[in-house]
Amino acid sequence: MSILWGVLLLTVVSAWPQSPISSAKLNGEEQKALKFINQAEKELLIATQESTKIQWAYYTNITDYNEQKQLENQKKYNKLSLRLGKEAKKYNLNNIVDRDIKRKLESISQIGTSILPEEELERYNLITNEMEKIYSTAKVADYKDRSKKVSLEPEITLLLGKSRDPEELEYYRILSFRKWIRLGRV
Repeated sequence: MSILWGVLLLTVVSAWPQSPISSAKLNGEEQKALKFINQAEKELLIATQESTKIQWAYYTNITDYNEQKQLENQKKYNKLSLRLGKEAKKYNLNNIVDRDIKRKLESISQIGTSILPEEELERYNLITNEMEKIYSTAKVADYKDRSKKVSLEPEITLLLGKSRDPEELEYYRILSFRKWIRLGRV
């Protein structure tokens, strides 16, 4: 999940590049900050591209191997986020006049779950991955044909959006709840 926030962060951070004319008017603190931002954007771009490929492989083919790669990548991305976030927080925003630089520093400094101690962060990543795996692979018996299994995404989601049959909606709600209880999730 934090990688998805990273993609969003990268999109926001890199949306408005600095022009050479405006950078000529920057004070010393802003010039240092701009240099840091440019380097951070490059690192985030590379990390986000790599993360996107790994996430795609995991979400489209949930295997132990892809899950392990996903967890390793999350760990790597979290370290990058933490390092860049701490570095961004070193800049005194009161000395930054340029709104784009200030906005980008504020954005990069949002560390999120990367601030957790390593063991807690690893546990958090394991739990969120397990939740994603359960959600992505869960199947329940179809309301109309009990011998047929339907998945939560996209089948039940589409049914819940279209169905006006209260019994069918209640069936999926109760069935899903019971399945979660059996899995020990509630």
